[in-house]
Amino acid sequence: RFTEFHGLKGKPDAAARRDKIFDEWLIESLLRYQAKIQRIGERPLMRRMEARIERELVFEETMKILLDVKFAPAEPEVEAYYRQHVAAITPQPRVRLDSAKVATEAQARKLCESLRKGATLSWLRKTTPEIAGGPPPIPDGFIEPAMLNLSPADVAAGHVLEPVQVPGGWLVAAVAEVEAVAPPELSQCREQILKMMRGEQTGAQMADMLARLEKASQIRILPGAEAEVARRLEE
Repeated sequence: RFTEFHGLKGKPDAAARRDKIFDEWLIESLLRYQAKIQRIGERPLMRRMEARIERELVFEETMKILLDVKFAPAEPEVEAYYRQHVAAITPQPRVRLDSAKVATEAQARKLCESLRKGATLSWLRKTTPEIAGGPPPIPDGFIEPAMLNLSPADVAAGHVLEPVQVPGGWLVAAVAEVEAVAPPELSQCREQILKMMRGEQTGAQMADMLARLEKASQIRILPGAEAEVARRLEE
């Protein structure tokens, strides 16, 4: 009633939505009643589920308390962190490809070999009749390297991609240009920097808590424990 009533005002399907809300409430109430009279909550499986859910909730609330630390970095700290991590927040450069299409894999690999030796696709189009005519199969424009499975080392002008089979033939492509990128100003990425700083602080505090907990705990490894862990990992 409290979550839906005002949202129904003036809606043409208000009556149907009210009926649906009431049906859901009625079914839930009947299920709770049925579970009670059949003592479902006392079954061993339900007891174990109840204990697991309770542990998870206690753990969640405990972590909220333990990680509720003051986070108010001074401006010099933010600026220093920004300078140290500017590479991580600089966008990855995109690439523009020059491409051609041939009929067979053998032709494609021969074309790639010529490109790796220094030839350009513009020159090969004039001297290689196997290359299909028309515009390049890959439209002009910058593409994210991840879409091409390019590693950071491959993001360089002149890098030749492996041939790819496409409908009607094989595609050959090489990096023609790498986009020029510049790191964002601190004013443009302040929230991201603060999020990174908070994450590091939280991680450091977690590591410290676990180290102190382990040091204070009496840990006893039971016979066969290592074999059991190995078996579970294997599974």
